[in-house]
Parts: sequence; C-alpha cells; structure tokens
Amino acid sequence: MNYNAIAEEIEQLLRLRRPVIGISFRNESGKNLQVYRHSVPASCAFWTLATANFFKTERQHHLSCSIGAVTHGFTDVSSVGVGCGYNDVDLLVGAGWITEKDIKQLPSVKHQSSTVSYGPMRFIPFEPDVAVLFCNAEQAMVISSCISVKLVGRPACMGVPISINDKTAVISLGCTPSRLRAGYSPDELVVFIPREVLPELIEKLRKMVVAEQAVATAVMNK
Repeated sequence: MNYNAIAEEIEQLLRLRRPVIGISFRNESGKNLQVYRHSVPASCAFWTLATANFFKTERQHHLSCSIGAVTHGFTDVSSVGVGCGYNDVDLLVGAGWITEKDIKQLPSVKHQSSTVSYGPMRFIPFEPDVAVLFCNAEQAMVISSCISVKLVGRPACMGVPISINDKTAVISLGCTPSRLRAGYSPDELVVFIPREVLPELIEKLRKMVVAEQAVATAVMNK
C-alpha cells in the first residue's frame, strides 16, 4: 500500500493546514532515521515536530510526561500514582485535572520496540501504525461521516493507544497540556487513523467530499 500517496490525497481532499504524520512503534521502521537529539516536555510534542522532519525516539524521550509515558507503552500504569515520585501526576491530580482512577484506566500501546519513528506521512520511508491529522470541526465531521470513530477527551495522547489497539479511528478533543506542549491551536482537533482503516477512509472520503461540495452549492444557491 502506498501510504505516501494516501497521505497526499487526504491532505488535498480535506484541505488540511498541517501535513498528515505517520507514527511507527516498530524498531525496523527507524533503522535509517536519526535519533532525535533534544528533549521535549511530552510525547505529544513529537506530533507537530513530525510535520516537518523524520526522526526516531527512544524510551527516555517519552519520560518527561508520565501520562504520555504510559500511553506510549514505556511506563507501566500500575507504577504511576499519587505519591509514587511522579511530580507531574501529583500536580495534575492535586489540581483536579484528572483523578488517580482515571490514570489507572489509561490505555497503553502494546509494543516491544525500543524506538518510535515519526515523520510527514507523505514522505515516510516506513509503514505507519497510525496516521495523525490536525483537523478543524468541519474536517473531523467529514471523517466521521466516512468511518466509525471514537470521541475522546483528555488526555489527548490516549488517542494513540486506542486507535492502534482497537484498530479504530479516534477523534481527540485535545487537552490543555498537549496544546501548550505540542503547539496546536484551540480550534484544532487531533484525529488518529490506524493503518488498517486508511484504505476505507480514502475510498469513502473521495465520495464524501464530492457530496459535501454538492450540498454546499445547493444550499448556497437556494
């Protein structure tokens, strides 16, 4: 399957402001990629960085945010709790942003790799496990008209494991820490499309975009 072509067509059909990115949790995907050389405040920061660059990350890159470390499969959720030495968890729970019960129920990507590879999907040299799209409400609506989706709130990063593990598309409303750390705006939603669903999406999206245009024209001319 030509994921590069699929990404390009999705970007054009939906008129996305940002490129679609691809993420792979398999070691072989990153064999020709450079290891990211800087630290980031959370795993979600890699989403926007990957719109412009290819790179692979290692476990230590994902530990700045304990929530992201859990959802990306690098920290066991059973070890993350209030008073366990995770200052960010203590802060979030203490502020009432999330409960300890919520944390214990966080999903986690099931993988055995030591690296995670990222890049703009239009050009990636590897097969993605999940595609990530930054959409406005209208674009997300069109996607939800084409395929089944799950809607999730905070934390935004739980969209990664849900989409990969359940092989379903996820529309995330985002969360304040993610927006601040990754740098996407309040009017952007984050959509996660697992590799297995991409063929269905692109096939139906071609037809749905035409239908949406026809309806819009008819309404405007009425």
